[in-house]
Amino acid sequence: MKLRDIVDFLNKTYCGAIGWEISHIMGHDRLVWMRQKAESFLEFRDNYPNEKKLTLLKRLEEVTSFEE
Repeated sequence: MKLRDIVDFLNKTYCGAIGWEISHIMGHDRLVWMRQKAESFLEFRDNYPNEKKLTLLKRLEEVTSFEE
């Protein structure tokens, strides 16, 4: 993989519209697991159907409203 591709991947993963706040996670294994999930999110996001994305968004809005 070229350096340009790696930098592009990292920018898309960690500097996009969705933020990952994982530096506070205690335990190396947990942190590594979360980092792997964050870095595999792009593939999930790009290949997931829009209808299901909207369903997830609505559910997140419900949960956020409930928490508030």
